[in-house]
Amino acid sequence: WLWVNGCAPERAVQAKPNAADGPIRFGYFGAFAPHTGLPDLIRVFTGLVRRSELHICGFGKNKTAILKQCGDHQQIRLHGPRTPDECLQLAQSWDVLINPRPIWPGNENNFPSKIFEYALSGRAILTSRVSGADKILGDQAYYFDEYDYDRSLGNALEQLIQAPRAELNRRGASVQEHLVTHYSWAQQGQRLAEFIADVLG
Repeated sequence: WLWVNGCAPERAVQAKPNAADGPIRFGYFGAFAPHTGLPDLIRVFTGLVRRSELHICGFGKNKTAILKQCGDHQQIRLHGPRTPDECLQLAQSWDVLINPRPIWPGNENNFPSKIFEYALSGRAILTSRVSGADKILGDQAYYFDEYDYDRSLGNALEQLIQAPRAELNRRGASVQEHLVTHYSWAQQGQRLAEFIADVLG
């Protein structure tokens, strides 16, 4: 994450408190590729009994497989590709953004840049800890255990389905403030410069 990830604080969305009624709305935006964990998320989500929605906004050559996996499941909503800023606006209608990244070859050295985009939306985040996501997001994000993937993710979804929206809103705002305060591109550039200076001795 030190090498290529940061955020532009000026892009942060002033998230409006989501006081909507109805089922909790989970969201995902990003690639459809298996290494992102989206196929795993869909599999676990469709096994839930409780009412909730999963909104997916993405792209990639795996689209046909994802569409087939979603089938006619009434609780899944698919959205066409959008620009990064449009994704932030779309997220305003959701409650919790999910980064379902699994343990996958290369993922341990490939930080999910969507974490920074998710934070800019001001919404609550549920994520695995793969590649150090927990070190960036801190204790206000929600986590599941990537080593016990299906059971842990399922339990986390079930718990969040019952969470008060006010608490989800609070956590989302807290994560956003943390990242724009401590992980701007300027700060990340300074950290990288210091790292290189240490290497060079």
